[in-house]
Amino acid sequence: MKLVIAFVVAAAACKQDKQDAPAPTPAPATASSDAAAAAPAPTTPQPCPTGQALKDTIAKALSIKADIVTEVSCNELSAPRKLWAVDVITMPGLFEGTLALLDARDGALVFKENSGESDRGLAKAAIIVADLDGNGTDELLRSATSGANGFANETLYVFALRGDKLAEVGKLPVRSENTGAVAVKMAKEKDHYECQSTLNVIDGAPGKKPTKLIEIVGAKRKGKVPAADCPPVGRRVYGFDGKLLKPAK
Repeated sequence: MKLVIAFVVAAAACKQDKQDAPAPTPAPATASSDAAAAAPAPTTPQPCPTGQALKDTIAKALSIKADIVTEVSCNELSAPRKLWAVDVITMPGLFEGTLALLDARDGALVFKENSGESDRGLAKAAIIVADLDGNGTDELLRSATSGANGFANETLYVFALRGDKLAEVGKLPVRSENTGAVAVKMAKEKDHYECQSTLNVIDGAPGKKPTKLIEIVGAKRKGKVPAADCPPVGRRVYGFDGKLLKPAK
């Protein structure tokens, strides 16, 4: 009987020791889980990054190194899905131009195409975003210069969103000249030509569509200009009806 009582007492003491033992210390959180908690993925559209942050964003989206980005611009595009319209020149051995759309929430690549741009001393393409037809989605206007050896042609390309892609819906000549070619003796003085113009986006008639118009005012021409590359002399306006770019009153 004494032996049984001793066993019961020993078992009870052992159970009490287990209850009194301190709880195990939880494992420390890893650095990666802390970083994930501290930097959640953005869920709302962000403004265009600038400076080195823009180059880093482009590099990640295009799977290239940031140090080969020579020129870049970013414009916010209003659409059902907020986007950044990015125009970039890279130099992976040869200069290459890219026009791309990135998701404004996280910089993910949505669309890209070769712009034909090159960095050969020509002016960088100028980008304008404007809702031309008043449907709540911006169009993209890209005024780009091409040429070589002192010859230069500038053309305005108008792009509209078709889903998540940019589609060209019209183009207009802005200027053409061989002034540089004459200066470096690639063209004769007597063959010099030049046509210039000013380009603006203006308001359309109140209460009517298109809500925005493209205004091009062509200056007086010099020499025998290539007609297809030169805007008409005087003021012209153009509107986008949701399908094509057309002359407007």
